[in-house]
Amino acid sequence: MATFSLTLPAGLDERRKALFAAKSFLAGTDGNPVPTQREFRDPVLSLRQHGDETVRAVTPLWLGERGMIASSTATLMARDEPYPLDKELIRGKLNQIRGMVADWEARGLDISTKVRDAILAAGKSFGRIIALEKEDPKSKELGTIALESAFQAARELVACYCEKLLAAKQRQAPRLPTLQSFYLRRRLPDASQEASLLKAFNAVQVAVPWSLVEPEAGRFDWARLDELVEWGRSKGLRVGLGPVVDLNSGDLPHWFLPFAADINKAASVIFRYIDQVVARFRGRVDSLLVLQGGNCIDEKMGDLDETEWLRLTFNACLRVRQAWPEIPLGVGIVQPWGELLADEHRDHNPFLFAEALSRSVDGLGSIDVEMAFGQAGRGSVARDSLELSRMLEQLAYMGTPIRLDFSPPPLDAANGPTPSGRIAWVREFFQLALASPLVAEVRWSETFEGERPLFPGGGLFGDSGESGRQSSEIVEILADLKSKYLR
Repeated sequence: MATFSLTLPAGLDERRKALFAAKSFLAGTDGNPVPTQREFRDPVLSLRQHGDETVRAVTPLWLGERGMIASSTATLMARDEPYPLDKELIRGKLNQIRGMVADWEARGLDISTKVRDAILAAGKSFGRIIALEKEDPKSKELGTIALESAFQAARELVACYCEKLLAAKQRQAPRLPTLQSFYLRRRLPDASQEASLLKAFNAVQVAVPWSLVEPEAGRFDWARLDELVEWGRSKGLRVGLGPVVDLNSGDLPHWFLPFAADINKAASVIFRYIDQVVARFRGRVDSLLVLQGGNCIDEKMGDLDETEWLRLTFNACLRVRQAWPEIPLGVGIVQPWGELLADEHRDHNPFLFAEALSRSVDGLGSIDVEMAFGQAGRGSVARDSLELSRMLEQLAYMGTPIRLDFSPPPLDAANGPTPSGRIAWVREFFQLALASPLVAEVRWSETFEGERPLFPGGGLFGDSGESGRQSSEIVEILADLKSKYLR
């Protein structure tokens, strides 16, 4: 068993120390978590793994107006002396930046002088704190400057990447075919909300809350779902349907849960329901997201392993393909960074789960990836734009189009971003999604605040006051992107 000890920065309050102890883990060089044992003896956090895999530490980090994000060190070696975490996080970000620069330049991307200057400045800031004595009083101040400088350089690099890729895309097609969409789950927008949505989006994703459609076994109520689909069609939007079944949500009907512990019974009930949905909406929608969450099953679903749910997902797609051959099919994964892997053994990380489906489902239309930042449960601690670009490139290796569900970090005085920081998250995420070669669609996960309790604080339309101002700014950002780049 190898142990990696990290000395936390001075001046942390007890709440942040607790978050370090709860959310830190070890990850392999591919970024996927490895099972991690944690021990915290203030100020040293010890992370242990059973094997001898080369690892790096992933920990929370509070970055000014951006709030809490997950960041990682460079690769570590087991040693008795603890590593100073703040310095290792800066080293890790600089290593990541330089690695991405080398990779992108090898593919012909011209890195601007502005980006090179930002990277050089970050490196110099890091050099200054390395040169200080361990207890030098300037260390904390210079460390903060170096950390912010490194992340600013990362943002500059990704902005350059997006600019170059978007320009290349527009040389081939001035208006991109990418869809920018929002979810409807249980209700229609009012007149003011409708105007904002049509200004900012060119598609709508109509979810299929199973508990709403089949509140009792065998009794179906299609009225609201019909209304949502027809509303999207009447507004000239591309209409996607699904997820038909979300295996990790409150949308599962209460009567289904007794079947969940037996995979054959669960499959029988799920397939019957999917058959009903396909029969109802064949020819009325443009795409179908069949199943979501099979890689991260809710604990209410029993202790069946993910291989069984992978098989069920494949069979569900095969069933739809036979009944509706022409419809573009999607399957969804959640928690793409796989934080769950740090706490329990899994045979498949999220990427392998998605890759298995991509290889086995004939003509799979998309892998749908949920990125719910700052959310408990199946959500993830937010990642900066360089981590996002790395994830999107990893997913692109499969060669299957990607559809992204995005929920930004909620406004939260303790851990979340400031209002301006949250706006920055939105702008950077959507620009990166539009620039990425295989992203076919990017969706806003929760349109109405409180409609989906999985993502509190993630609604596009919430209460008045600050939420209202946020909604207006976000709509303007997305409307600007739509007018510049999309059909």
